[in-house]
Amino acid sequence: MNCLPIPIALVLFIVLMGSSTFTSIAAPADKTKPMAKPAPAPIVYEAAPSAVLAPKSWQVAELKGNTFVAGEWRGKPVISAAGKSLLLITPVKLDVNTRIRAQFRFVTQTTSSLQLAVGLSNAGDLKEKGRTISITGGPTAIGWAVSDPRSTARLPVTSGQYRPQFIVERSLTWPEALRANVEADMVASTPLYERLLTLDVVLRDHGYEVSLDGIPLTTVDSPEVEPRGLARIMLSPNVELQTVTTSPAPLDKSWLHHPVALDSVLNAGKIDGAKVVHASFAKSGQFEHGGVPFRLSEPNSAGNDHVDVGASWFRQGNVTGRYSGRGTDALAARWPGALLKDPARITVRLPMARYRALHLLAAADAESDSVPIVTAQFYRAQAGFPKNFVAQVPAFSAQSTVADAIAVQTTDSKQGRLYHITIPIDAGALAEFDDLDFVDVELTKQVMIYRASPDPMYYSW
Repeated sequence: MNCLPIPIALVLFIVLMGSSTFTSIAAPADKTKPMAKPAPAPIVYEAAPSAVLAPKSWQVAELKGNTFVAGEWRGKPVISAAGKSLLLITPVKLDVNTRIRAQFRFVTQTTSSLQLAVGLSNAGDLKEKGRTISITGGPTAIGWAVSDPRSTARLPVTSGQYRPQFIVERSLTWPEALRANVEADMVASTPLYERLLTLDVVLRDHGYEVSLDGIPLTTVDSPEVEPRGLARIMLSPNVELQTVTTSPAPLDKSWLHHPVALDSVLNAGKIDGAKVVHASFAKSGQFEHGGVPFRLSEPNSAGNDHVDVGASWFRQGNVTGRYSGRGTDALAARWPGALLKDPARITVRLPMARYRALHLLAAADAESDSVPIVTAQFYRAQAGFPKNFVAQVPAFSAQSTVADAIAVQTTDSKQGRLYHITIPIDAGALAEFDDLDFVDVELTKQVMIYRASPDPMYYSW
């Protein structure tokens, strides 16, 4: 089963800084007056590559020692700190309903960080902290911390961890087939230092919305927060910035449709052995069908541009014993959530609301011994309480003339069809999650009830 996703774009900044030289001609020494010191020549700051930093949006702060190293990663320019840090600032103040997007990667497994500060009056003054969003890289996980006056923690921040790399603690009690499958997925999982991350911060009145790789982390809404003003990005060593941009992000007051980013779960590039040409049905990368807006994802570094639901598999259900909803890695937890990645669990995160329908662009491939059913399973991360909603999907190769069929072309000039699939949702069934800011949704195949062996009192979907 393949589902074409909704993409999110990110941009990073690159900055170059020049050095200065000092020249002077000494006059004859005056024994009665000390010789005056020559005036230093002005420092010339070199502009960063425009592919990294748009000059009208971001620039390198003109501070002593604030230098960068320009390089290249996978054919695209990047910049990193030449010294202890690299400071990038906006030349003009940012207003609300503005999106800041940055693409970057942590080069090594040593601890390094990117920090974004907003609501500043003087972006070059490090004593002014503003409201900060920090992303910190480590050997196996990425930490995040967002300024939030509502937080009940010791510090006024909301924080957590994101584990995009599939690493789990293995057990000698696993069946051989499970062990081999898990180890193959661990080997295939891209290391953190080879991943390009996307930070997305949208400034709103009295707050901001923060997401990482299209996964919403938190939404801050407090009268104490004033996000308007200058912005600053600080890079520690061993962080490469690819692009950073600012763009308008109008507030959708009607909230009739909420596009969901699938960037973090893209796992396929072909359907029935061929790639779909997006331009054959969506000229601008955006597409509307039946009044529902869709945006198509750009291929990731592996060339994947959509989701193959056939990769979904609840491996723990075949293991003897009980599995708690909670867990520190993706296999120990029955309900790990979107921030704990497992290639066999295709999970996204949504702002909690009483949704009435889920819209997909989808098609069933020709794989044998499979059924064309897709399930959207809403649940509480690290706890469960799943609510399942199901739809059937026609085949990509079917010669259908129904209204929801969308003719597309593949790169080998063959014809196929995607379908606008609507999964009805019982809004009342989601009332159980009303206390959450975000609800997790797993896209999977047909689900069946299971019980833990040997305890039949422990069961789920």
